Amino acid sequence: MATSSALCPELAASDCVEQLALILQRDWEWPRAQAMACRAIWNLSFDPSLCVEARLRACAGLEALKDLCARAETKQNATGALWQLRPHTAREAVGGADARGGSSKKALMVSHSRAQHGVVEDVVRLLREGGWEVVGDFDDSVAPTAEMMAAAVERAAAVLICASAEYKAGAGCRMEAEYALQCKATIVPLLVSAGYRADGWLGLVMGAKLWYDVTDEGRREGVVESLSRALRGVRGQRGGREGGNGESG
Repeated sequence: MATSSALCPELAASDCVEQLALILQRDWEWPRAQAMACRAIWNLSFDPSLCVEARLRACAGLEALKDLCARAETKQNATGALWQLRPHTAREAVGGADARGGSSKKALMVSHSRAQHGVVEDVVRLLREGGWEVVGDFDDSVAPTAEMMAAAVERAAAVLICASAEYKAGAGCRMEAEYALQCKATIVPLLVSAGYRADGWLGLVMGAKLWYDVTDEGRREGVVESLSRALRGVRGQRGGREGGNGESG
C-alpha cells in the first residue's frame, strides 16, 4: 500500500490506482483492507502529477470512495482522500464568509501527530492556562472528518504545527498543514520531537519561520510564555504575519 509518500511515484507508474479502486468497490469481510486502500489513495492524491482523481473517475472509484465515507471503519481515510482530491477552488469555498471573517478568529488550532500526544497535551494545558482557546484533534475516541479540521483551520487566529517525523508521515497532518498554507493562515511551527529537522513538504510549509522548541520539559513553560506573547500580536487577524516573533528553538 502507498502509505509512504516516498513510494508514490513508483506505485503510480503501475495500475496501482485502478487496483485500489477495485478494493474500494468490493464487499470485504475485512474492512481494514478498504481503510488501507483509502489511506493509500489519500497519500497518492497529494501529487497532482499522478492524476489520481481522473483515474478514479474513469473506473468508478470516486463513487465507491463516497460510499465508504458513511462507514465507521473507513470514514476518516475516505473523507480525507476526497477532500484532497477536490479542486482548490472548491476547498476555498468551504466555510463561507463567516468562517473566514477576522473578527471571530480567537482560537488557536493545534495540528499534531498523536505520537507526541504527551508533549502536545502539556503545551495545550499551558496555553489554556494563559487564557487561550485551543482546538484540535485531542479526543482519541472521535475520528475527525476533513471538513471538521478544515473548519478549525479557517476559524483559527493561528495554526500551531507540531513538527516531528510522525507528523510529516501523516496524511491527515499534511492535509491540515497545506490547507493552512493555502488559506494564508498564520502558521507557527513547534518542535515536539528532539533533534528533528523538517524537510520535504513539511520543510516547505515551515519555510524560514521561527519555531518554538517545546521538547525540554524544564524549559517548556517559558517557551510557551514566549509563544503566547507573540501570538497576542496576531489574535483576531488573518495570515500575512509570521507567528515567530518570540524566541526560536
